[in-house]
Amino acid sequence: MATQGLISIIDKDTKEVLIKVVAGSNDMCIDEVVKGIESILNVVKLPSFLDRQEKLQQLISKGALSLIYNRCLAIPFGSTDNLIIYSNTGMVGNNPEEELPSRWKDTFNIIEFNPRWDRGTAAYFKIIEI
Repeated sequence: MATQGLISIIDKDTKEVLIKVVAGSNDMCIDEVVKGIESILNVVKLPSFLDRQEKLQQLISKGALSLIYNRCLAIPFGSTDNLIIYSNTGMVGNNPEEELPSRWKDTFNIIEFNPRWDRGTAAYFKIIEI
């Protein structure tokens, strides 16, 4: 667990999870990753009146999951073997065609839960509100 990292991107109004960024290595640079993700989200520009699902649809349609994935790898935060960016409707990462284990789906809306571990802990954890 010492190098596990989790970033939850949540709706600032509902406090519900939109996207989770889960990495299994190089996670001590989480602050740099958060800055990079915030810059991506600033470029994407979501209208404030959108509800949670509309925000997620806009992020996905504008390629935010892939942009976040590539930014993480460039830092590096995680690697192609252990970095997964996912929402309740899709994912980017290693083996995206594979089904995520049920724990990943069942715990998605628990902001601080790292689905990579059955205990849900991560050494590095941050929240981004949009």
